[in-house]
Amino acid sequence: PALPAGNYNVMITKEFMAASQNGVNVEHTVMDGPHEGRTVLHWLGFFHDDPKPIALAWDALQQMCQAVGVAGVVADCNILVGKTCQISVIVQTKDPTRNNIKAWSPIEGAAAPAPAPAAEMPSPAAIQQAVPDTAPWKKPGAAA
Repeated sequence: PALPAGNYNVMITKEFMAASQNGVNVEHTVMDGPHEGRTVLHWLGFFHDDPKPIALAWDALQQMCQAVGVAGVVADCNILVGKTCQISVIVQTKDPTRNNIKAWSPIEGAAAPAPAPAAEMPSPAAIQQAVPDTAPWKKPGAAA
């Protein structure tokens, strides 16, 4: 079942290639309260013909980076693993057994992370060039 809608203190515990091969799943694990240990996945759809999912993915990644105190936007989500933040979760309307993460923020009471500089969404070509070959969404044999 889905977590109840609300705010949760989480640790980013894993990032891995989505089964669709067109993005990355970022796993968030609840650190406290009655739902401690539960996980919520967030999909970052970096590889699409439609620019909207790409823009949403970069926006979410920028929010994650700011929430955990990582300056700028990273090309490899693995740098976020082990970092903590607070997520705002809703229950999906189409599938009430699943959650969506609507926002990321620093954990209340924690030392505020340094503000990240504003970042422009890079072009698809720049994304491909910036992503290290070790990134989980790099397809075997894909040209950089």
